[in-house]
Amino acid sequence: MKSAAVLILILLAGNASACPLSKAVIDRYGISDGGILSPPPRTTANAAPSFLQFTLTDSALTSDGFRNTLFVDRQAGRAWLRRTGGFGRVREWYGPIDVDAHSLDGCRDDAELRRAEQAAMAREVAESATRRNATPRIP
Repeated sequence: MKSAAVLILILLAGNASACPLSKAVIDRYGISDGGILSPPPRTTANAAPSFLQFTLTDSALTSDGFRNTLFVDRQAGRAWLRRTGGFGRVREWYGPIDVDAHSLDGCRDDAELRRAEQAAMAREVAESATRRNATPRIP
């Protein structure tokens, strides 16, 4: 199971660095797992679940860090940023942010990454069961 968890962390890290939109938003607003240097406007609106989702930063290794997720409406060319975590367990929304739909080239939606994680974990469980069943038994 550990290898599947490591795989998804690698995929998430790789996604943020390979996605031009993620990099542009991180650089523009100074986003890190420690906070946002120059945040976009705050909003009370939540993004629709059907929007594309991209994890910008994740504080998986830091108990008091923030997870920053970008929700993108490709058709409207707008995005919203959700920040969660920290000591007070905040849940804040920022946006909308104007985005260029072409900057999504090379980006993988987090839902796609979650499906890859689930498939990897299912394979690992099946392989483990096969190994247990293949162990020779001594009469």
